[in-house]
Amino acid sequence: MKQKDHYKFDKLYYRRDKMVKNTRENIINALFRIAIKHPEKSNFTINEIALEAGISRQAIYQKHYRNVAEILEDVQRPMLFDIGKVYREANKIETSDPFVFLAEQLLPVLYKHREWLRVFYTTCMDPTWIKRSEERMRNWIKPYLKIEYQSGEFSREVAQNVLAKSMLVIITTWLSQDFPPPPDTFKYDFLYLLQHSVEELLLPEFRIK
Repeated sequence: MKQKDHYKFDKLYYRRDKMVKNTRENIINALFRIAIKHPEKSNFTINEIALEAGISRQAIYQKHYRNVAEILEDVQRPMLFDIGKVYREANKIETSDPFVFLAEQLLPVLYKHREWLRVFYTTCMDPTWIKRSEERMRNWIKPYLKIEYQSGEFSREVAQNVLAKSMLVIITTWLSQDFPPPPDTFKYDFLYLLQHSVEELLLPEFRIK
């Protein structure tokens, strides 16, 4: 085969790959549009996604995705890779303040994926997403907790759950906004909310005496 023919062959495959990528993005965007229109909806069909995307159901089945779970997996895979990388790096290094590390390393990654995450946080598109996010945070925070608690204090497991839920609530509230502030600005609010009690957010006259 001549060099010119090789070029045509490569160019043909490049165009085909680009078309596949564009179609998959169209399918994913269609699913997310449906989820935004119906935030309480947790069950989706290829039929309704195809209709929203303006392509045939057969085209999705034969060339792209066998079911809705595969679409969600395609969206979540790069996010989970980036998030997992931050947690793995956090476990490798010694830090005097794990929350500062999280603010500086995790928040930018979440912000990068904010458009998809906002839908996961504000709809029922994937009911397991919040639970799995919380589990990752619980596992990450565990080594930093006090080993022993004084009598009368809650258990280590409860402390682990409280911290994980607190961090997740702050993050979901941040990314659920229409225009969340960038992480280099928001990290100060993130750290403040973690390092201060909820009571400090109240006016002095309403605090526990």
